[in-house]
Amino acid sequence: MKKYIFWLVLLLALAATACKKKADPEPIPPDLPPATEVGANTFGCYFNGVPWTPRTNSPYCLWCSPILDAGYEYAIGSDGPYFRMTAKKQYENGTEERIRIFCGKLLNIGTYSLKKQTEQGCSIVRSIPNASVGNIDIFSYDADVIEDGELIITKIEFRSTGVIIAGRFWFKLQKGNEVYETKDGRFDVLAR
Repeated sequence: MKKYIFWLVLLLALAATACKKKADPEPIPPDLPPATEVGANTFGCYFNGVPWTPRTNSPYCLWCSPILDAGYEYAIGSDGPYFRMTAKKQYENGTEERIRIFCGKLLNIGTYSLKKQTEQGCSIVRSIPNASVGNIDIFSYDADVIEDGELIITKIEFRSTGVIIAGRFWFKLQKGNEVYETKDGRFDVLAR
């Protein structure tokens, strides 16, 4: 009888360890903002495998443009609202990078192609400071080919203070022989 109890306990223990548990939710990368939908004015992605979030060197720069700017507006002659978003990152040496995403006729949640077209697309621009003329763009990745990319809108909510637009993005750009890639992009903005 003791043998049967031993084998029964062993069998139950093995069965319990073999059970599949529910998959854990996807963890939030510690170096990117969480993917929210509340108008938190957040933006982040991996740019060529490196975490990229907007930042400035000087919080007291009165003449600087915002590090994250978004708009949702009707342009003259357009047949739908136009969404634009620019995130800016300044480095200690004065170099500045901007990631721009724009999409025309953004009416609903869904997936929009970012391949180079007239109504939607993306760009990455790197500039160096120049005391006499301001920033000089030393390269712009939108000059050649947008190999592929998507803008996935997960929320559009109209409020009296603006429009909450949230979602995810990714794209791959080519400049000459160089390929530049953003992955796991997420944003949550209050566009005006």
